[in-house]
Amino acid sequence: MDELERLKRERDLYLFIIEKYKDYIEKEEYRSIAALSSLITPDIDEIEEFLIDIRSKYEPFVYNKDMLHITADLLSKINSSILELRMPIELWLYPRDVIMLKVGDKIDIANLITSILITLGSSTAKTIVNNYNDQLIVGSYFSFNDKYYLIRDGVILIYNSLEELYKAVYADKTDEAFEYNNTYYRYIKI
Repeated sequence: MDELERLKRERDLYLFIIEKYKDYIEKEEYRSIAALSSLITPDIDEIEEFLIDIRSKYEPFVYNKDMLHITADLLSKINSSILELRMPIELWLYPRDVIMLKVGDKIDIANLITSILITLGSSTAKTIVNNYNDQLIVGSYFSFNDKYYLIRDGVILIYNSLEELYKAVYADKTDEAFEYNNTYYRYIKI
């Protein structure tokens, strides 16, 4: 048996196990919206290590001068090193898990970005989620110099107000919308 065939069989076995125990895993992994804030973990060693090469370009790092540049570099690194992958089960990954595995779903990656933005000094960084007809609209945002920066689907979008950002994310699509970071969460209605 060649290596490719062995890997296919191994993958099939893992998928079988996941499907067999899917309900159990999802029940154990369930988190309320309020508990999602526990998935934002700034200032952990894994984030500091992830940022070493980026921060070295901005020594000394001055938030008011460097934040937008470092955010662009951060997004470039995430786009090139983290694979966005929808998993076959509802399973929450912490930022350290995403960094270690180099994979996560939209929410996992947004939580990593929010955690990093907070680590870099943003007190306004949040993960924002809209679940519209089972289609997730997810991003991380922060305010800087009277503008709002939304990191979503691998790009940075700029808005003049929070209301403008909310309208872009939610428009008429408000089935279940919320935002959170490590210290707070709230439901959003436009």
